[in-house]
Amino acid sequence: MRNTYCLAAGLSHSKNSWLPALVMLLSAFVLSACGSETSEDINPKYVSEARALSPAETRGLSAPPQAYGDLIITEVFNNPSGSSDSPKEWFEIYNTTHGSIDLNGVTFKDDGIDTFTVSSSVIVAAHSYLVIGQSADTATNGGVTVGYAYGTTGFALGNSDDEIEILYNGLRIDYIAYDNGATFPDPDAHSMTLDQDYMSAELNNV
Repeated sequence: MRNTYCLAAGLSHSKNSWLPALVMLLSAFVLSACGSETSEDINPKYVSEARALSPAETRGLSAPPQAYGDLIITEVFNNPSGSSDSPKEWFEIYNTTHGSIDLNGVTFKDDGIDTFTVSSSVIVAAHSYLVIGQSADTATNGGVTVGYAYGTTGFALGNSDDEIEILYNGLRIDYIAYDNGATFPDPDAHSMTLDQDYMSAELNNV
């Protein structure tokens, strides 16, 4: 493809002695500005970088999730050891985007009546994990570092089967439904962890 608006170097000659020098000078400027006659000399690396940025790359820091799959559920600890699961239940989420996500206003629920909404600013850094659990007290929650504690009432993880859905302003961000061992593991005193080959909202409920 030819470069556009490049001045041609082949001008006609005249008897003026200064004209050839002027032609050579103009040609030098033209060649330095436009490169060769064709665009084949353009480095494809820089051409490929001239693209529109995705919303995840341009929305800035600490924005809420905006699309399905911005956050995914990667681990669930639903059946701790001992006579009571409380306050040791937790699950982990992962930010798949290039920007930090603020969970303020994000709702987590099951298909029944269990639900809670994050009511303060909780930041999940780009391409980072955050554990959400019943308690942030490592002395009672089994020693896990919890980034946000939702309490022991209003939301509980069923030992056999249950669901976790992430919503923001009614938009589904992610959803899983574990099923007592039919397609998901059914461990006691161990978490269910998403395989690294399935790190997307489309695959993490398979």
